[in-house]
Order: sequence, then structure tokens, then C-alpha cells
Amino acid sequence: MGYAVETGIPLKREKATKYPWAAMTVGSSFFVPSAPLFKTQTIERRVSWAARGRVVAYPGEKYTVRTVEGGVRVWRTA
Repeated sequence: MGYAVETGIPLKREKATKYPWAAMTVGSSFFVPSAPLFKTQTIERRVSWAARGRVVAYPGEKYTVRTVEGGVRVWRTA
């Protein structure tokens, strides 16, 4: 018994994420509410790092993260 060798099969990278990066288009945004256990600065830092990771994986994308009343908002800018 052997294994068939196949070519031309694309590698799908499907990684679970808590933020809706893939659904965002330029000009769209999402809101992350602050939680009782975390300061808004902590949430902003975590979301900023997640955005940086997304930009590394997809260099054509750019995001802006800002603290707003009640939490953090993320905009896709490119």
C-alpha cells in the first residue's frame, strides 16, 4: 500500500482568531469593549500586538488602534 503524490493542492492557512481581521475592508472598524478585569491600556496593547501580527502575515494591510470611550476601536486603513 502506498500514498499517492499530488501536486497543485493549495495550502490553506486557517487559524482561529478572536478578531474579525479577514472580514474587514479599508475604512471598516470593530470595537473591543473594556473588561472589568483589564485596564483599557492593557486591551489596547493586546489588540495592537494582534494587529501587528496581522500586518506581518499580510503586508498590504494596515490598521490603526485607538482608545475610545468604553474600550478600544480598530480601523483598517489600507
